[in-house]
Amino acid sequence: GGHANMAGAQVPVGILEAVADDESFDEVVEAFVSGRFFEALDDPPAPTPGTTPTEPASDFPE
Repeated sequence: GGHANMAGAQVPVGILEAVADDESFDEVVEAFVSGRFFEALDDPPAPTPGTTPTEPASDFPE
């Protein structure tokens, strides 16, 4: 889950079983999280129905 300005993730506990003798837990978790991250980039969330996305206001006047 997450919010527009924050992110959240869930890593399944079963991932502990995926750690081979020649791998570290950090390597397995990093591979899992980066895989999920790049999947999300390929499938971005759609705007909420009934809303119109707008560009954020610029901090710099033209």
